[in-house]
Amino acid sequence: MSALAMPQASGLFSEKPGILTGQDAQAYFERRRQGRTVSAALSGTGIVGLDGRQVNLTLSPSDVHEEEEMSSYLAGYSPARYMSDVAAPLVTDVPVLFDKFRKLTVANAFRRANVLASTQGAINEVDPETEFQNYRCVDRALGGFVPHMTSANEKKAFNTRQALGRRIAWALGLDREIRVFGAGGLLSTSTNFDAANRITIGGGNEWDTTNGDPLANINAAMEASAMPITDWFMSTPSMNAMIQNANFRAHNRFFIGDDRQAPQVTAGVGAGNRDFVIPGYDATFHEVPAKVLNEATGALDFVLTDVCIGIHRPPSGVPTTGEDIITAQTFRFTGLGATDGFITREFDVEDRGMAGGRKMVSGYSEDVVMVGPNVGAIIINTLA
Repeated sequence: MSALAMPQASGLFSEKPGILTGQDAQAYFERRRQGRTVSAALSGTGIVGLDGRQVNLTLSPSDVHEEEEMSSYLAGYSPARYMSDVAAPLVTDVPVLFDKFRKLTVANAFRRANVLASTQGAINEVDPETEFQNYRCVDRALGGFVPHMTSANEKKAFNTRQALGRRIAWALGLDREIRVFGAGGLLSTSTNFDAANRITIGGGNEWDTTNGDPLANINAAMEASAMPITDWFMSTPSMNAMIQNANFRAHNRFFIGDDRQAPQVTAGVGAGNRDFVIPGYDATFHEVPAKVLNEATGALDFVLTDVCIGIHRPPSGVPTTGEDIITAQTFRFTGLGATDGFITREFDVEDRGMAGGRKMVSGYSEDVVMVGPNVGAIIINTLA
């Protein structure tokens, strides 16, 4: 009779059937050491005897490892770079929430005057013509609550307050990007430009079609603008279509041949961005890669759709002399001392939870204004 088949009355096994442990297991291995026969079969991580009981011979990874969060790995998403600060630069000295700003009209630069004079006659005169526009800053802010109990139990790589701060900053940035480039945004709404500054591409001539000619459309827009266009903005699909367009490639080949690429420039928005110039054009072409979650479909949609936007920016970024104009400007309230108008603060909230917590708030007050609707242009229907 084998050891595993011996009756329980012999004292070799415990009364309760199951996995062999303690003295039972020691007796089993002692009989094996003495060379005595034990009838058993391998099963899983141990040996199963004739009576169905199992002897565990080795430790598995689950026996020695308790699952917990890795301390060196934290995955997640981050938004693409936002371009609204380039398209609508900040005015950094806005001491009040609402006011007027003055600009000189088109007549000052483009209206012809009678300059013919005589030795004794009166000299013809001109006056500077100006007009007022209004701005009104609107508060835009987000907050979040971090319970003290949560902070006290943080482990590994995740810092709740840091993650919350980034989440708030990303949400504010996305909101601004949509207000400038998104559906109904300041620069993506065609009617915010003068009628002459709207270039509509007809069906069959989109940039991703055989008959498409991006530079012909861009040339028409440049000719319509009252001032030179310094920057072009387009979505990733529109930029891809332009680069792959045969007419666009032929233009660049004419200047630089087949074995060179157009020089890359950063245009003041950071190295590595998809911004470039091409021969024969002074303007910088900018990709607007930002995406927004479509709540209805669950897809990530590009903020900027099938339009291409051209603007004019003076070298100073902010017109101050009456000799500069700009397409769009952001008036952001700086009356509380922050040079960029961005306010971040924290305060205790004692009436939430047993231990209370900290509330984080970030935001600003601003108004994005179309200053020169005849400066720059919008190209509509770039994609089929």
